[in-house]
Amino acid sequence: MELFTARRVTFFTKIIRDELWDLTAELSKASKADQPVPLRGKLRSLSFNVMTRILMNKTYFGSKASAMIQRRGSLWRTYFFGGSETSSTVIEWAMAELLHNPEWMEKLQQEIESVVGRDRMVEESDLAKLELVNAVIKRHFVSHPPLPLMIPHVPGASNSRRLEIPAKATVVINAYAIGRDSQVAK
Repeated sequence: MELFTARRVTFFTKIIRDELWDLTAELSKASKADQPVPLRGKLRSLSFNVMTRILMNKTYFGSKASAMIQRRGSLWRTYFFGGSETSSTVIEWAMAELLHNPEWMEKLQQEIESVVGRDRMVEESDLAKLELVNAVIKRHFVSHPPLPLMIPHVPGASNSRRLEIPAKATVVINAYAIGRDSQVAK
């Protein structure tokens, strides 16, 4: 089975949109009731439910998710929780950065309102027009990479900045440090 045919990608987009809509409705309800929201858990559930709906066409959350993962074994735990944890952590860091920079959050909100409006959700077709949003997302991935250490791969001998790297050497690249180097991340 091919995962990335045009029909499957359209199906995935609908799943993601549905799950985001449910999360947005929950957040809106909590906001109107002036209740705090445990965002970390909500983001994990979002990531987990998107993955389970894509792979098994079922939504799992809470104790149902735990029971299903227990039955499937440790390999499934690694796939599901590893993948959902990475996605939710990236989103959580982005939200934290915006909360610490309210002027940037306001600029992003203004751009979204001018491009999308207030009466609908952002669609994939809108993304190319959201230049500031795209710039902030790219900058976020530089400063908070999902994998702080890049996977080592040196197929052959190489020279880099006066360093000779022999073939088949193990090289660990610290993407986290690179994202914080003012000479590199401009």
